[in-house]
Amino acid sequence: IPRDEEAVGEQLVPTMSTTTTEIVELVQREVAASLLSQDWSNEKKFISKLEDQRHEIRQLRSEMNSLIPQNNINPPPPATTHRNNRPISNMFTNRILSDNFSDDTFSLMMISTPYKKPSWWYGFAIFVFQMILCSLILYNQLLIQSRDSSTFNVPFHVVPEVRVAQFMSIIFCVAIQGDVLVSIKTLTLLWKTTRWDKTILGRGDDTGPLSTSEWASHILVPNLMRFVEGILGLFVSFVVIVQSDNIINLLRDFTALMIISEVDNLGFRLAADGYVGEKMCREALKVKGRSDCTLSSATSPDEGRKCNRFIFRPLILATILSCMFGGWSYFVVQQVRGKIYSQRFPGCVDTVPFEFAKKHFGDGKCFGGNMNTLGCEFEGGDCINFNLEYPLCRGDDLLDVEIELANDVCNMAFATEACRFDNNACCSSEYTDTDTFGNGVCDFDKDSGANIQKCEYENGDCLQYNDMYCSDENECCPLSIVYGNSFQNSICNGGLSATSKCDFDGTDCNNFSNAHPTCPF
Repeated sequence: IPRDEEAVGEQLVPTMSTTTTEIVELVQREVAASLLSQDWSNEKKFISKLEDQRHEIRQLRSEMNSLIPQNNINPPPPATTHRNNRPISNMFTNRILSDNFSDDTFSLMMISTPYKKPSWWYGFAIFVFQMILCSLILYNQLLIQSRDSSTFNVPFHVVPEVRVAQFMSIIFCVAIQGDVLVSIKTLTLLWKTTRWDKTILGRGDDTGPLSTSEWASHILVPNLMRFVEGILGLFVSFVVIVQSDNIINLLRDFTALMIISEVDNLGFRLAADGYVGEKMCREALKVKGRSDCTLSSATSPDEGRKCNRFIFRPLILATILSCMFGGWSYFVVQQVRGKIYSQRFPGCVDTVPFEFAKKHFGDGKCFGGNMNTLGCEFEGGDCINFNLEYPLCRGDDLLDVEIELANDVCNMAFATEACRFDNNACCSSEYTDTDTFGNGVCDFDKDSGANIQKCEYENGDCLQYNDMYCSDENECCPLSIVYGNSFQNSICNGGLSATSKCDFDGTDCNNFSNAHPTCPF
């Protein structure tokens, strides 16, 4: 009997007007004759060969089921479900509400010999890969980012439009993450008391049911893996949703998690397309060959109708949605009451009221004041870039700093070197950008040039000059004398420098005056 599907169709279908069962019986007789004609003195060899032949018969039955309807030979009655040619992302209605096999690596594990076939280990490797990815995300989100922060690192305040996006994302999350509901549905329909082996392994009615351990290996273990992957995926998605404080980041992170949840479907598609070997492709095609077969075929018609009406399924869906929305509502209430703010910024609660912080934190602009502190995490990160540009321009009286430094209006509170003299709105850059500005030498007469309060008296260069040599408001000691070479050189030079406004030549004339009190100089 040819193993190739096209050859089988060419040889058997056009020439026979028989049913699939008769064709399979013919093949069984041929296989039996072949077995009896050989020497089977070795019992282990006989059993191994028998298992191989039984596998070929099952595979042939699946092939004939797909070939005969195409040639109108005893076509089956119209199916209630259609072949699943949907795209790789299994959508909610097809994956959860129908009884079709799910095209993923967990279904591949269900039809494979447990712990022996490469296809089973391939599905297990995909499961481990998903678990590692989800665990790394949780470790980063919960243990690293949430350290010394609020629960799950939840922002203490989000705008209303983000709340709407979070609400919609929860619904969408449950809709696309169908592994939890699919696993429960499969276990419900393929319970150990049903003839699950007929649907999964293609065994006939004349064979007895398999043991509980076989059921656990084929049905329970793969679906428990599917359930764990689905629950972990939902939890990771929930953490990402409640952590989001803007819509773009929410959609970006959520899209990345969708890809992780679809890894088992991507792995199945690779196997079905032959990218991981011929044997794996054959196993995947077995799952696809069962797409026309519903899981409820493992039960009797009455049992099937009972399962389809079983309230357990909508109850599970409602429970998942309730848990997701309940957790989200809890964090919303904590945010509104300021509890998250207290957890998130414990060193800021006593100095910055919650309502004030809610108004300015996270708006992307540095307001400053007592919010631009380490305890407030520099206004929740808003002031980080500002502090890099103006590292010392901080203080409780410096408010609305970004706007004040950008409005080109002089604010004397910012007329300091640390604030670059209100970003040069108070003191022109023609003074501040020179090498003589702040070099210890006063270059301007009082109240002129940079020797004004707005320039901090030439950045402090003229403070001593103004105090000592400008005591007379109308007249000061000339700069040429004060900063000349003969000033304060221990020699009394006389003239204008020996007057009181020049402090008697910088005190050089004090000794001469004491010795010669009547000699004019």
